[in-house]
Amino acid sequence: MSPIIIFAVTIVNLALVSYGVGIVIEQRTHKVTARALFWLRLGVVLDIVATTAMVLGSSSGPFTLHGLLGFSALGVMVLETGMAWRHRARNGDADVPGWLHLYSRVAYGWWVVAYITGGWLVMQGRA
Repeated sequence: MSPIIIFAVTIVNLALVSYGVGIVIEQRTHKVTARALFWLRLGVVLDIVATTAMVLGSSSGPFTLHGLLGFSALGVMVLETGMAWRHRARNGDADVPGWLHLYSRVAYGWWVVAYITGGWLVMQGRA
């Protein structure tokens, strides 16, 4: 495995933990706290770095099943984090509306599915 792919795998694992911490904080408190927003943003930044490194280190190019899953997961992460940031900017520590609370769970769930599926595809040699 190339060094850039090893780097990408390490960073995507850190993204999983960071984004997960942010989602858990938001889900437990029903608020987008500064702490939750920090972890969400860190997770997104780490995932962007990991995705970029994976594309650069891949011999298959970005438009594989693994690539499309990863891009879609990154997209829902960015959208969720943007909506959380907007909610905090407009409403401070007010409770998160039910639709955003649900979307956060769905976005994280999709990201985890893409994470697991991506790893599985790589192990099967289909990425």
